[in-house]
Amino acid sequence: MADIIDDMLDRAVDSDSPLAELVRRCLVLSYKLDMEDFRTWAESELNGYDVIEGLPAYRVQPCSSYGHFFGPFGRAINNYPIPMLTIPEKYREVVNSIYLRDSIGTVEAMLANADGSGSIRVVWPPDLIAIVGRDILEGYALADAWTSGSTAFLYEVLERVRNRVLQFVLEVKKMVGTVDDLKAENVADIKDPLNDKFQQIIVMGDNSGNIAGNQPHASVNVTNIKMGDFNTLKSELEKQGLDEELIQGLEKALSEDGDQKKEGGRVSQWIADFSAKVALGTLDKVSVQALPGILDAINQYFTG
Repeated sequence: MADIIDDMLDRAVDSDSPLAELVRRCLVLSYKLDMEDFRTWAESELNGYDVIEGLPAYRVQPCSSYGHFFGPFGRAINNYPIPMLTIPEKYREVVNSIYLRDSIGTVEAMLANADGSGSIRVVWPPDLIAIVGRDILEGYALADAWTSGSTAFLYEVLERVRNRVLQFVLEVKKMVGTVDDLKAENVADIKDPLNDKFQQIIVMGDNSGNIAGNQPHASVNVTNIKMGDFNTLKSELEKQGLDEELIQGLEKALSEDGDQKKEGGRVSQWIADFSAKVALGTLDKVSVQALPGILDAINQYFTG
């Protein structure tokens, strides 16, 4: 019977080998090496993560949220991009990213059973819709909302886990040889160096923790705007089709809020009013497709 380390290397390089089986062997190896952090990670990957705190960065995808709204006289606005600045700050973290807490086996099944649209959605909790639903678009109520991501995110999560396990097990192989070669008295000598390697490779990965291409996106290119740089923001908004009256309205709102993000403040109200006009098609030069880029530019003004 092959040594578990060699078996894991064979499975890690075989892209057709179920990843859940490889992670189960990680759990076995963690016990043999007496590595508590490695064991906890393997158990979480196999059983799913209970909370988003401590969720590995490779399992988080920043993205956008959309919703269906209904208004007076049977009016409806569907698939509308929801501006995050209209959401109270304490709720934004819940809906501006997808937090993939599912077990690694479930993630494999999700990707295998994807509908071919290239997208995934996480539905907002009904309680949250009830709390914020009437403060996003003036005169409209939110009926349904979801956070939208890409199935490429699922693929990247699986690739990250497989590649990190491969790299880490190669380091184990270098230090240990085979598990049969490992003597109990030597475990203490290699435990700290292996824990360092685990943190560096499995936890930190490439040190960025981010999956390429998964940053929040706008439908148009947006100039980088420094915090508080209204001149650059104004230039960007003009490029996106906003007229002088709209921009002056935003400038006034910023001044009244003291250039601070405020829940229910003048800027939030300006965004809600502006977004409603865009959604209703009353602004000839501003399309719904441009809205995420405009909101991103305003957000950059606050955050840099």
